[in-house]
Amino acid sequence: MDPLSLEVPPALRELTTAEAPFAGVLRGGATPAVWVGAEDFGTSPAWAAGGTEHILAPLDSAGTPDGSCVILPHCPVTLDEVVRHGAPSDGALVTVAISALRGAAEADRLGAETGRWWVTAEGRPVLALTGALAWRHDTVALLREAVARRTPDSGAAVLDAALERAAAAIEEPRRLRRETEEIESALFAAAEPEPLPTDRQGTPAGPPERTRAGAAQTRPTGFATTVRDLLGRLVDVGVAHRVATALGAVASAARRPRRPDRARPEPRPRRRRVVLVAGAAATAVILGGALWPSGEAESPAAADAPGSEAPVTPPRSPSMSAPPQTAEASPVTDQRPVKRDSGPEDIVTAARGLIAEIGSCSDDACRSRLWEDPSAPAALPSAGGDYAIEVVDEYGGAAAVKIVGAERTQVLVMVRVQEKWLAREVYDLADQP
Repeated sequence: MDPLSLEVPPALRELTTAEAPFAGVLRGGATPAVWVGAEDFGTSPAWAAGGTEHILAPLDSAGTPDGSCVILPHCPVTLDEVVRHGAPSDGALVTVAISALRGAAEADRLGAETGRWWVTAEGRPVLALTGALAWRHDTVALLREAVARRTPDSGAAVLDAALERAAAAIEEPRRLRRETEEIESALFAAAEPEPLPTDRQGTPAGPPERTRAGAAQTRPTGFATTVRDLLGRLVDVGVAHRVATALGAVASAARRPRRPDRARPEPRPRRRRVVLVAGAAATAVILGGALWPSGEAESPAAADAPGSEAPVTPPRSPSMSAPPQTAEASPVTDQRPVKRDSGPEDIVTAARGLIAEIGSCSDDACRSRLWEDPSAPAALPSAGGDYAIEVVDEYGGAAAVKIVGAERTQVLVMVRVQEKWLAREVYDLADQP
């Protein structure tokens, strides 16, 4: 049986090789990641890097209408930037040195000679086996420069000596194999490892473990994605996108307060079957609500399932409460109710502020201040009256929000540039009959 072709997550921004190890598209989802063309990644020895901890390796692969892609962790900054242009703590330097030792050993096993160190959004150093730089020379130089930049104090000598030993071992592969464990012990004794600081750091994945056990790879999956795929096969891509987006927003809001560790073992086949059966059952219920005609009639899900919460028919906000139905009721009572704002407060506030500015903008000068591309502004009719903001996805310098109006819903994609949010793109989520 052919594998399921799941819908591609929304694009947040395109990345060049100046911004990421491989050029690709940063896409949202439960775990935002970079989608890179398989052909562009094919020349890297990282194809054989499965099971490594400190080599940048694919989280997954996917088939898209444009061809096959590999899905890589997002690496917003290079390790050079963190070490040479920041002030990393002792714990962060221990993380750098431990990762350098282990990454060097893994690269040697793969026979890789070129590459560059990057830092994932979780603050974990990884060696990207790409480009023309000699990773061994750069790694040794980086560790020794870190020692040279440190301010001498009473406790610095122990860590400085361990960092120098790490650099010397990486410089000589035989010594690396022989002395790594001893050097790691000295590093751990000098300071507790910490995640590296990055401008777009997400939830820290944690410092290097003292053991060498391989960590489980994170795979970007989700119930909303499964439902979207099943709906798309059964009915229509527009319906699938509408329902799955609503589910994804609810799941994302539920996830944010807890910030759980996403790393977990691969699900067993039996569990996979159970999840798919549950997804199919849920699809049947959601499908009825998504396809039921809007207007005076109530959906069967709302009538027959008391206590259930259907994303397609949200509760009415107190501020939008309608007068009792009468024979002379206004057409306004047939409009779709508006939800309350949902999502991180700072993103909601930023979106409302940007929307208000766009609404009062009427000349090129203000458009240049509000839009990433002033030549392609878009209207926001969904914000013409009462509306709600729902944060669909937010990741560092980019966010996607739904503008839910009484009769129309749009998605606004925003990017943060020099401490200011700009509008990048607006598109409609058309209602289905």
